[in-house]
Amino acid sequence: MSRFLSKQFKLLTMYEAGEQLGDRYLKLNANESPYPPSPLINQVISSSKINQLKRYGDISYQALHEALANQLNLTVDNIVLGAGADDVLDLIFRTYFQPGDTLLLPNITYPFYETYANAYGYQVKEILVDDKLQIELLPYIESNEACVIVNPNAPSGHYHPISEIERVVQSNPDRLVIVDEAYIDFGGESAAPLVKKYDNLIVVQTFSKSRNLAGARIGYALAAPSLTEDLKKIRGTINPFYLSELQVLTALASLSDDVYFKQSTSQIMATRDHFSHQLQAAGFYVLPSLTNFVLVKPRHISASELYEALKAQHILVRYYTKPVINDYVRISIGLDHDMTRVLDTMLTLDQENHTSVLASVDRKLA
Repeated sequence: MSRFLSKQFKLLTMYEAGEQLGDRYLKLNANESPYPPSPLINQVISSSKINQLKRYGDISYQALHEALANQLNLTVDNIVLGAGADDVLDLIFRTYFQPGDTLLLPNITYPFYETYANAYGYQVKEILVDDKLQIELLPYIESNEACVIVNPNAPSGHYHPISEIERVVQSNPDRLVIVDEAYIDFGGESAAPLVKKYDNLIVVQTFSKSRNLAGARIGYALAAPSLTEDLKKIRGTINPFYLSELQVLTALASLSDDVYFKQSTSQIMATRDHFSHQLQAAGFYVLPSLTNFVLVKPRHISASELYEALKAQHILVRYYTKPVINDYVRISIGLDHDMTRVLDTMLTLDQENHTSVLASVDRKLA
């Protein structure tokens, strides 16, 4: 750390992404899609388009705004683009929060919000999840602080119906409600239509999960024109060229292939549900999920032991040391044969540990 580092950034810790250990490992630790992006992307990004990279792009990003507006039944004035949902969230917090402000969010959720708080000097007030990692709605309604609702929540998967989201938005029109919908396309109902009714709501979505484009870094915010005007002003002043031409072309191609989008998300949901039912039938505790991952509590082995044992079998899942959630592992949904391999490995590990425990008890009794 140099002596020139700004005081506000000295306490920041780097984000710990899912391990990347090479192709020999089955990677189910980052909630990435197991399917490739739309094949239309290869057709769109032709050599003639690549040649355009020598030019600066259109900083209005009009074509992408219009395509998203058409897809979401909104107007271009409801949309703000960004280089991934994280970039959009960073823009929101830089625009609307200042040191001393308070943000309400669950104690078990996406860790970047705490990072933003440390970076920009606002306070976090936590809503405690219950023993099943469910999030009560009442603290949101009774509070006057700006709030974040990750819906469905990550990593717990807890989902609030749109009627509950609207109750929170209605409860205090003078506070900002941010709804992070990174996983909404895997079975949930988006709050996006509500931005036409309320000027204190921002909905954030991404191409990373359901559009199979985590590496492309494309996200967007949906809000009333009064809010998007603020965000576009800050964005256009500080960094007007925030999306590359390749990102724009990739996003446009993905949006034009609705059939592929529906097929891939439907398959992920079907695989998720089948995998969850098989785990439950085998006695594992699996939290309900409307995402592209499941949160699982093992039976006869601790979550940390299961994480390490799966890693030894070249299967990467996610384990969290934070209390309350440290009894679980998070498993991203892969292809059907991937999940069969994971299930078989988990059953074997669980049974081996159970047999070992029983043998130990027998020896003690003897």
